Amino acid sequence: MEAGRKSEARKTIFHELLTADPNIGYVVPPLDNLKDEIFVVLGTSSDTTGNAMAVATYEVISDPEMYRRLTAEPKEAFPDANARMSFTDLEKLPYLVRGDSCYRHG
Repeated sequence: MEAGRKSEARKTIFHELLTADPNIGYVVPPLDNLKDEIFVVLGTSSDTTGNAMAVATYEVISDPEMYRRLTAEPKEAFPDANARMSFTDLEKLPYLVRGDSCYRHG
């Protein structure tokens, strides 16, 4: 995506921050304010994401069958280890995406 261009395919919080909405009186904040907002979002999301990933990793390595299935599915779908895997291709992997593998565990 070119700098400054918005992708409508996957909206993010940044699309919202950079889009004025006169109907509700929202104006795009100055650059310094946007930087502050971005740092807050990145800081808070990295902590919660890190915690969630630590728990998920523990659950996966604690269950050999879950680990086997979670590692086998991408290998079967992408036999060439050097091939590029797009996010949309990964979303099509049922065991990886459903998430019920971890929920059934506990």
